[in-house]
Amino acid sequence: MEKYNEREAWLVITSVMKTSARVKLLPKNYRDYLFINLRRSYAPHLTDTEIKSIEKYIDELAKNIQHSVMKNAMKMLGKGDIKEAIKHIGSIFGKDDADKVKDMIDKESL
Repeated sequence: MEKYNEREAWLVITSVMKTSARVKLLPKNYRDYLFINLRRSYAPHLTDTEIKSIEKYIDELAKNIQHSVMKNAMKMLGKGDIKEAIKHIGSIFGKDDADKVKDMIDKESL
């Protein structure tokens, strides 16, 4: 198996650290310490600017993926009971995201 370069490794590390339920249970100062050590081990030559750029990209991509998932889920549910579907999506993703999906659906049906 081919070894990842530092940028690729940092993409994976950041993704895991931001999404892992187990990591989220750790105190913030411990997660920060882990990030520092992982950076030293796997991405010592990346600049702070590159690190911030990667993290921003991951956050934006994650948001876009979540919106796409919710939008497609709504399409699969059909127009039958949008209010109930939005409520269900809200319980999974949160009210703010469910409201965004509702707004997208409203705009598409105009």
